[in-house]
Amino acid sequence: MSLPSWVSRELENDRKVNTKLTDKHVVETMHEAGRPRFSVQQIRDRVRPDVSKVTVRNRLRDLEERGIVATETYSDSLTLVLYRPS
Repeated sequence: MSLPSWVSRELENDRKVNTKLTDKHVVETMHEAGRPRFSVQQIRDRVRPDVSKVTVRNRLRDLEERGIVATETYSDSLTLVLYRPS
């Protein structure tokens, strides 16, 4: 299953190729899972359990700024991420 073309175009400019976790890796993992919502911990568990939650949050912030995901915070400890493939 390939990423939507607009998402692929956005990710072409992903400059984080030398990091443990890239924006593209996060999006591909979310897309392949076929789920619309994830917690930060669920993304971390699926993508790279060896990276910190801070790194996952940084990638998600980058993706949110690019309009690829949206975040919803429900309490001090729960943030849900909505993958927006369309």
